[in-house]
Amino acid sequence: MYEDLLCRRSPQLRIKKQVSARDIYPAGVSFWAGFDRIEAERQENGMCNIAVCDDSALDRKYLMERIDRIATNQELRIYEFESGIELLEAMNDIQFAAVFLDIQMKDMSGDDTAKKIRDLDDSLILVFYTGYATVTPERLEVLPFRYLMKNMPDAQFDEYIKATLNKVEECNRMPMLAANLQKRAIYINSKFVIYIEKYKKSTRAELVPIAYDIYGIKADEHGKYPDVRISEPLEKTYEKLKRYGFGCPHDSYIINFEYMNTCTARLLGLEGVDIEFPIARSKAKEFHALKGQFIRAKYVGSDES
Repeated sequence: MYEDLLCRRSPQLRIKKQVSARDIYPAGVSFWAGFDRIEAERQENGMCNIAVCDDSALDRKYLMERIDRIATNQELRIYEFESGIELLEAMNDIQFAAVFLDIQMKDMSGDDTAKKIRDLDDSLILVFYTGYATVTPERLEVLPFRYLMKNMPDAQFDEYIKATLNKVEECNRMPMLAANLQKRAIYINSKFVIYIEKYKKSTRAELVPIAYDIYGIKADEHGKYPDVRISEPLEKTYEKLKRYGFGCPHDSYIINFEYMNTCTARLLGLEGVDIEFPIARSKAKEFHALKGQFIRAKYVGSDES
């Protein structure tokens, strides 16, 4: 059971106590029907789910109040959890846009929770919310967007929250892509796309693992998922996506910079993908410029943040 659900309907803040999965998905309503309802609401109202996970009730309250104060123009549901176990259980029912996660917690540490979060969802925005822990190579492996220190100056604290909420809003605006799956039409949120390639006179999208579950795409007996074909030419898709963290290193590919893990002048690699992608000389200048913009926005922060 989830402790509190703070549901922002700006400028009023309504609080509903003791919200559980049964309240979100009533008896007889499947998870997918519930997801479709929430996804439709997200598209219509820009509603996003945010999680705050910390074993200190005071620290949770303080962070939620700061988020509420800063998110004046955003529609947010803010869930609070006192343990990583509760958060992971909730993730079976709720798709979170961002998670603020304490590192030093009882029962399950923030480090262990973060690893399990990434097993469930590669795409959410993860922010470590901590008082003492330092940056380590292991913590960087789970791709945190920010380290929010509990003792940092108020101005910087608010700046990091604002940067996170700006990223949430950016992800919430990510274009939807019309796709075909075994003669079934579906709409894919582009944030779940690792790359798109020209494939057999059409285009094919490779998705993050959680997307196949979200969209009800089943693997065959060999563990292979069916092709997700995009219903428009690669060039048109690129024009739609290049302002949202995508690049085109070659006439045959579009890649999501969010999942890029290696890059040289001529080749790049993507997380969870075995092949390397060539960077064509004719595409290199624009591609590397977009890559630089993405890295600055993610790790340094834009002027707006």
